[in-house]
Amino acid sequence: MKRLISFLVFTFLLLFASLGHASGLPESELALGPVRVKQTLGQVEAVLGKHSNMKDNVFPFGPELQIHIVSYYFGESFEVIGRKIATTSWPTSELPVVGMTCHTTDYATPSGITMGDNFAKVTNKFGQGEVIPPANLSHPLPDCTYYSYAVEHTAYTMSFAVDAQNIIQLISIREEV
Repeated sequence: MKRLISFLVFTFLLLFASLGHASGLPESELALGPVRVKQTLGQVEAVLGKHSNMKDNVFPFGPELQIHIVSYYFGESFEVIGRKIATTSWPTSELPVVGMTCHTTDYATPSGITMGDNFAKVTNKFGQGEVIPPANLSHPLPDCTYYSYAVEHTAYTMSFAVDAQNIIQLISIREEV
């Protein structure tokens, strides 16, 4: 009986561990090229040079707080997002990076995944991920399926837009709020 219980517990733990691996990425994957989450936008510009375009928004968040969101664009295919919730204005260069979107082969994740790779490179390493319903996407790429992966021990997700030929067309990292 004790062996049966031990076997069932081991089987359950093995199943639980494999399910967690199927959709979780390690925190070390929170980068594209030289850009990592939690860097400041100023640190990003020190590495990539001056951004080519910028969107800067401040939203009230309660009576005394505001959310400052800035998107830096490096060319047309790489966006880096900084955000801060604060009581006063915050220098743009000091905003921490909370997300990025890559639509170019110029940047790869730390494990070497880049736009243009076969999605099997992701699934072989991290499992299938969760399909994002099209209704949850604001501007989806046509004819692509989006897969999302939770990043272990963080509020971040990494998503991949994958075309009908199973080729990655876009990589996105976002902090869920």
